[in-house]
Amino acid sequence: MRSIVAALLLAACATPAPQPEVTPAVNCHPEVAGSETPGIVAPVVLHKEPPKTPYYPSGHRIVEMDAIIDQTGQIIEVCPIRGERDFFDAAERALRNWRFKPATLDGKPVPFRFHFTTRFGSS
Repeated sequence: MRSIVAALLLAACATPAPQPEVTPAVNCHPEVAGSETPGIVAPVVLHKEPPKTPYYPSGHRIVEMDAIIDQTGQIIEVCPIRGERDFFDAAERALRNWRFKPATLDGKPVPFRFHFTTRFGSS
């Protein structure tokens, strides 16, 4: 009996608590051009880094966010859409190291709203 109770206690301790979800951004700069903007030439990824996966025992996690890329190709703001906090933080850290050839409109660099989705783990 003691061994069953001990095994149940160990299993309960080994199961991580559910992670809190990010609070979705209500409106991530709708005034900034996005892929729906007529005549926009989208930015081009010049350098990207994969996010480091936070420890989690199994399954997969999906994170979605919008990022604002400025006229120089740098990420200047990240707005959460959905995902667990630890995974969002890992994806945001990686995304902030990405570099882009800026978006252009009429041949001039412009800020751009970029939608980013990443999947952690296996299905």
